[in-house]
Amino acid sequence: MKYYLLTLFVWQLSIQTRSRVQKTDSLVLNNAVLYYHTYGTGTPIVVLSGGPGISAEQESDVVDSLAKSYRVILFEQRGTGRSWTKPMDSTTINIHSAINDLDVLRKRLGVTKLNIYGHSWGGMLAAAYAASYPTRVGLLILNGSGEINLAHTPIIDASTKRGYQLSDTSAINYWLDSPMGKQNPQLATRELRRIRVANSVYDRSKAARVFAQVEKGVRNQAMSSLMWRSLRREGFNLESTLKAYKGPALIIYGWQDPTGATTFYQLSRSLPQAEVKGINEAGHFVSVEQPTLFFSAVNDFLKRHLSDSKSH
Repeated sequence: MKYYLLTLFVWQLSIQTRSRVQKTDSLVLNNAVLYYHTYGTGTPIVVLSGGPGISAEQESDVVDSLAKSYRVILFEQRGTGRSWTKPMDSTTINIHSAINDLDVLRKRLGVTKLNIYGHSWGGMLAAAYAASYPTRVGLLILNGSGEINLAHTPIIDASTKRGYQLSDTSAINYWLDSPMGKQNPQLATRELRRIRVANSVYDRSKAARVFAQVEKGVRNQAMSSLMWRSLRREGFNLESTLKAYKGPALIIYGWQDPTGATTFYQLSRSLPQAEVKGINEAGHFVSVEQPTLFFSAVNDFLKRHLSDSKSH
């Protein structure tokens, strides 16, 4: 509990002191309070972090870059960061509530269409919102998006597992079964995450830098488990319904990312109008591994399409 409170304090402090922050606000619902943070000025872009269950602060590098030219809305999804819900169970944490939360945010922002950037799970949620409300989306940026059809999950899992080295497997087994891991589960969780992050990058010399970005904020494992159960229960599959969205889209990913390099194919079939940008020598956190190429592609896309957006 002390570790959680300290990390939460650091997260709140970083949110409040970032140079371009304008304000922190919240959506008060019947069973939840959802926080969001505004940076910069201009056309709004909603930023969705991955997981599910990962802190929105993990996308701070994206926020800092985009806020130079746009009004960036960093959304703490239900059950992450300071956003809470009661009860914390399948009735409140599910794909339908996540989609509805985004639409409540849209109404609060006073826009007819949301411009959405989503990384990993955030890409899945952005796509789900676009499939449900295709006319309420101005543009989509899907970075290393997770699968939009759970039938592809085993492919991603196999590709991820293939990247583990013998030393990774040995370390994973140690932290799962050793007395040290059992005595200090928080340390074990951190070290297991460090190993998985190292496996998700192309250049392991950059793993520490990526891990520093990944570790920002607190991960809610309970939220993650509940959301995955919801996706499996619903038979999550957007391959047909996402075609209803006809607006601009950018599918961007690292070529060495077992997630993005798998999902870009199904995404491009569902979004035939999308621009597809693969970045070489990059894994799942391409914004950290190849920031120059990544932000050049993202900003070029935004510059060309936001001038025609009706969301401002």
